[in-house]
Amino acid sequence: MRKHLLSLAVMLTVCTAMVNAQNYKMYDFSNYEWEDEYGDIYDSMWGIFYKASANGRYAVGADTMYGSGVCFLWSVFEPDDLTIINNTLLRVSLADVSDEGVIVGSFEVPNPEDPEALGVCYPGWRTADSEWHQLPVPDNFSEYYATAQEYIEEARAITPDGMYIAGNMHITQGYKENPIFGTVESAYVLPCLWTKKADGYELTKVYDELYKNSKVYKDGAFVDGPDSVTVQTFMVYDISDDGNTIVGVNTAGTGGQNPAVIRNGQLYQIFDCGEEEYADELKNFNGGVCNHIDKQGNVYGYYQLNDTSVKFFTLTSNDELVYHDEFIVCTTADGKEIPQSFNGLPYTMSCSDDGSLVVGGSIVSAGFGSVNAPALLWDEESSTSIQRPDAEDINVDVDFRGGQLFVNGLYKNATVYDAMGREVAAGGQGRSFNLASQPSGVYIVKVDTKEGTRTFKIGN
Repeated sequence: MRKHLLSLAVMLTVCTAMVNAQNYKMYDFSNYEWEDEYGDIYDSMWGIFYKASANGRYAVGADTMYGSGVCFLWSVFEPDDLTIINNTLLRVSLADVSDEGVIVGSFEVPNPEDPEALGVCYPGWRTADSEWHQLPVPDNFSEYYATAQEYIEEARAITPDGMYIAGNMHITQGYKENPIFGTVESAYVLPCLWTKKADGYELTKVYDELYKNSKVYKDGAFVDGPDSVTVQTFMVYDISDDGNTIVGVNTAGTGGQNPAVIRNGQLYQIFDCGEEEYADELKNFNGGVCNHIDKQGNVYGYYQLNDTSVKFFTLTSNDELVYHDEFIVCTTADGKEIPQSFNGLPYTMSCSDDGSLVVGGSIVSAGFGSVNAPALLWDEESSTSIQRPDAEDINVDVDFRGGQLFVNGLYKNATVYDAMGREVAAGGQGRSFNLASQPSGVYIVKVDTKEGTRTFKIGN
């Protein structure tokens, strides 16, 4: 599904627009050199960044071409580099990342009896420095389909605070006898929700009854859907900060892909591709997706009709359907809309709350045609990744890695001194400090807050 959306995203690129007069620097990793598990060196990287963290510190992505399993993490601490999370042929994916660097996706557990055979894939979470942690699955989780399919048993969205994770997995519906294949397992891909508990997560909900009391958008409002509305595959694309709303695409029994929203456990289909009972209507198998929900509860997406024309839409928080001339991929916390092609980035996939980080991909030639390569725009000067606007209760502390210093929390001014007491850097709220060019040694960081000055010692 994700590869299909990526191809369509390139096809739907319509224009380049400026949202903000920001001083972006392009980071294009198409020529990034990386090493696989066998020690072979590659001097090109294909793929895309899927998501940026809300605070703009991190971005995650993966190869989208040949299922090589290569996944990577970008951070503001080392903006010119990537952290390779997986360089093996195991089926691993990175789908989203929280403000604290908690990554969600999927990972394959090798078959212990036959290392050459496919293993079982599970939804999971991890950090850059940890191993994968399997998210709980229900008793009717289908290990058969989790072995045969790729990138379906996946955690696909995490809230900025890491409290909620949404994803999807194959859930067994039963077994049928087939005259050729014998006993055949039937399973649907259903959305699910995990909630943070202690040092891990618990499975809060598997949405296995979405077809009951579903809603369909008609004539400017959601009305009770027909009994024929079914759910065979719901793929998650985003989750609201409070975990109450999940957005994505519902593939019904006819195969039509319906942009849809799950609110408090109930299915709301924005467009209806048609069901078998509607014999007088032309079914639409193109469909679309809801790809983003902003902080105000507005949902963004697209829908392609049978005649291949495309509707780019916003479903507002009060259920008004508004159409656009271009695909709005993401929005900033203050409501600025970032379109699919933005400021020299051929297509975008996600952005930070402050708009200083916009991630997606470039398009490069690979000899046999054009391919995607991970690329992003970062405006270091206007970045507020040090402090999210709503984090008023965060205590002041410092974070120093890779020559980059961040001051967390609310403060008035921060000043950095060398061991001789000479000032080497200073700045107000929201600034980062690049100390990579400074000599090695001990540095003192003084941070002025409304409660006084705090002093920290760091080593460069």
